[in-house]
Amino acid sequence: MSQRLIFSAVALAPALAALAVPGFVQGPVLGMIGPFGVSSLAIFLAFVAVHATRRTRDKEEQAGLRDEGSLLTTAAHHTPPIDIPDTEELRARVAARLVRRHCPDNKPFGPAEPDSMDFALSRIVGQVVDLWEADSAEALSETQLRELHVLETLALADAVAAGKLAQSFRNPALATDIRDQISALAERREAFEEARDAYRATLDLADSAARPWDLKTSLMLMTAPDADLWHRVIAEGDLRDPGLRAAALWCLEQPTLSRASVALFFARLGRERLLTDAEATGDTLFLRGARHAIRRWNEGGYRNKTIGLDPANAVVDAGPALKAELGALAEDWPFPEGAFDCYSGDVARPRRAWDIQAGVLIGTPQPQDYFDPV
Repeated sequence: MSQRLIFSAVALAPALAALAVPGFVQGPVLGMIGPFGVSSLAIFLAFVAVHATRRTRDKEEQAGLRDEGSLLTTAAHHTPPIDIPDTEELRARVAARLVRRHCPDNKPFGPAEPDSMDFALSRIVGQVVDLWEADSAEALSETQLRELHVLETLALADAVAAGKLAQSFRNPALATDIRDQISALAERREAFEEARDAYRATLDLADSAARPWDLKTSLMLMTAPDADLWHRVIAEGDLRDPGLRAAALWCLEQPTLSRASVALFFARLGRERLLTDAEATGDTLFLRGARHAIRRWNEGGYRNKTIGLDPANAVVDAGPALKAELGALAEDWPFPEGAFDCYSGDVARPRRAWDIQAGVLIGTPQPQDYFDPV
């Protein structure tokens, strides 16, 4: 199974709903959610309905929950953990969310396309409102509006801020888990958008009447980054070929190039003795580019960790060969510290529209080379 993130807004529903029901229901519900994580929302709602029915005779208690709130602690209501907009603004925001939940995103890529965060958050707010048995934003109390605002703020906060904000919830651990899952959903959406943009950029290049037959030029003309393609260039290209060398050096200059791709380049330098070969042939451009890549690595300039190697330990034994290669050069060179490690994770996706060795785009890109199967 792909290691890329697979969370969805639906998967969040049970945990979010657990925050929105009274304490007498939370215990049994959390017991159900714990073992299964993404339990069916339908089963969950049925469970809540049964317990709620048993308690409807206590009208005063139900009214108290509405006034006091069921998500946040009493202390958080007395001293809000964040600034709270005025009630009418909150009500307007919730009303917009409730409308948005019934307007799904247009998804030209079908099921492979995750929900947008705006739609996912609207569904989440709507699910909580449903559990409160409110039929509109107008039916919500001021307390409930404040709680929804804090919940949405938590969902969009960074890890540190979310950890602090979670202490204002009756169940901090569950609140933190919800934020983590929403963050994972955001990462999945971001990864999809990057893949979509790379696919469209390649499609535009394939449709160009003046398609260049030089790999570096083709890469430069793409209107979106494609770290998977760059990895293929570094991994598969003949680095003794001047054109493919130039393309590889261009890839090494890109800010979102994967660390695994760079480490593989360093490994090839030693294993194939590319540096001494470049020195012997006077290829100062390649030497300068390789040295710059090592310096950039040591300065922490490569941060992308989205691509792994197969096997993950493919470069762990490459250090001695590179040290020997560097030692054979006329000048002293730095060594890429910590480069030869294990790189786990999804390997670079295929780019079958490209013939890397020939350095040309040979066909139309296919969606399955860019998106996770559903």
